[in-house]
Order: sequence, then C-alpha cells, then structure tokens
Amino acid sequence: NKLQSLFQQFKGPGIRERLTLLCWAELATDIDHNEWKELHRLSTESLIAWTDQRLQTFWALQSQIEDYVALSC
Repeated sequence: NKLQSLFQQFKGPGIRERLTLLCWAELATDIDHNEWKELHRLSTESLIAWTDQRLQTFWALQSQIEDYVALSC
C-alpha cells in the first residue's frame, strides 16, 4: 500500500511515526486523503514541512504526538 511505500522512501527519524499518526487522525476525522497520493513526489524536507503543517490541524494532540515521536525514535 502507499503508506508502506512512503515508509520505505522516507526513513528519517520520526517521519514514520508522524505519517502513521496523521494517517490515523485523518481517517478518524474523515478528512479528505487525496493529498496522500502525491506525497511520494516530495523531498524529505518538503514532506517534513507538510507533516508539520498537517499536525497543526490537530493542535490539541500536539504534545501527545511529540511524546510518541520522541519515544519511538
């Protein structure tokens, strides 16, 4: 699937965890997922910027997300 492909393409610290949490959060809140189809075209820096922007949408979960990413790496 596409998420697994992204994991293989982007292996930097915390990227897998950020993508997993964003995917889960967007599925749980029924947000449109069309942007995910194009993520494989981004550079690592652009992907990190995209995840940072998307994480701001879930600002109430920000501290939990940061803790999860820190503990996972």
